[in-house]
Amino acid sequence: MTIRTLCSAICNVLISLQTERHYVQTRPQRRGKQDGGEHLLLSFGKGENMDRDPIQSYRNCYAFPQLGDGYEFGLFRFSGTGLSNLLFTWARCLVMARRYGLKRISPTWPQFSHVRWVRREPDKRTYHDLFYTAPDEVSGIDRLRLLATKRWVPESQLGRKIPEGSIIVFRKHEGFLAPSVPYQELVCPELLQIVRPEHKRAIDAGFSPDVAIHVRLGDFINADPSRGNTRIDLSWYVGILNRLRENLGSLQVSLFSDGTDEELAELLSLDGVRRITFGSSIADIIGLSRARIFIASGSTFSMWASYLGQMPTVWFPKRLHHPILRDSRREIMTLLDLPQEFIEQCAESLERRSEVAP
Repeated sequence: MTIRTLCSAICNVLISLQTERHYVQTRPQRRGKQDGGEHLLLSFGKGENMDRDPIQSYRNCYAFPQLGDGYEFGLFRFSGTGLSNLLFTWARCLVMARRYGLKRISPTWPQFSHVRWVRREPDKRTYHDLFYTAPDEVSGIDRLRLLATKRWVPESQLGRKIPEGSIIVFRKHEGFLAPSVPYQELVCPELLQIVRPEHKRAIDAGFSPDVAIHVRLGDFINADPSRGNTRIDLSWYVGILNRLRENLGSLQVSLFSDGTDEELAELLSLDGVRRITFGSSIADIIGLSRARIFIASGSTFSMWASYLGQMPTVWFPKRLHHPILRDSRREIMTLLDLPQEFIEQCAESLERRSEVAP
C-alpha cells in the first residue's frame, strides 16, 4: 500500500466521522446588528443580484455539496438518490458559493447503490464518468484533507458569523430548483462546462426535435397520477401531442423513457414518433433540453430538461413543484386544454428551428 493510498483511506474514515458529527458541532449564533434581514434562502426568486459585500462574504471559507442521502466516503458514496436530485444540491451550492465568495470543494459524484443491482435496473446510477472537476474547485488530496480536518457548518448558518476556514455544507434537495431559478444563466453554462464530451453528443449532432416527450416508468408506480413518483397514463401524452398537432401541424417527436417498447407501444405507434437515448442520464437531460416543445413527465429529470432548455413545457396537473421558466407563458399544467397564448409560444419556438442552442 502506497503512502498516497494510506492517506486517502485515513481521510475517508475521518470524513465519515465528520459527516456524522458536524451538525452536533455547529451551534446557533445570534445575529449581529449588521446581519439584519431575512435569511438569503428565504429571499430567492426576488431577482437580487450576485454582488458580494463584506457582511455577506466569508474569509477563507469553503462550500461543499454533500450529495444524496447515503454515506459519504470522500472518493465515493454508498446509496443515494438519482442524478436530478444530486444536481439540485450541486446547483444550490454553486449559487451560494458565488453569492458569498466561498471556495468550492468538488462533490463526490461516484456512488454505489446496491438496490439498483438487486433490481437489475439497466442504469446502475454510479455517475462516476459523467463530470469533470470544475477549474475553480478544490480537488484531489487537498480536497480530502480539507474535508477531514476543517469544521463543517450547515448551510442554515449562512448570514451568521462563521469561523474562518469552515466548510459550509449543502445537503439534500429541498426546494428542488427554486433557489436556482433566478440564476439559470449561471447554473446552466457551469453544468455544461463540467459534463464530459461523450455525454454532449446531442449538442455536437445539432439535435433539436420539434417535440420531446419524457415518459418516466421504471421505479414509478401505478397510482393516482396527481401524486409524486407515480406513473402518468400514456393517453395523456397522446392527447397533448394530438392537440399540439391540431394547432401546429406535422411535428417530429423524440421519445425518451426508461420503459420498454411494449410499455410505450401506444406512443410509438403514432406517426412521426421515434424513441431515442444518448446513453446516460445527463446526456438524455441535455437531449431533452434541445427540443422546441417539451411534454414532461412528473419527475425531477424533466424539471432539469425544462430548466436547461427554457422551451414551452406541458406538465400533468399537480406535477410541477414550482415555476421553472423565466417566461411563465411557456409553462402550463393541464389535463388536455392548451391555451392560445401557450400555442403562440410553441409556434414562436418552432420558428427558431434553425437556431442551435448553446
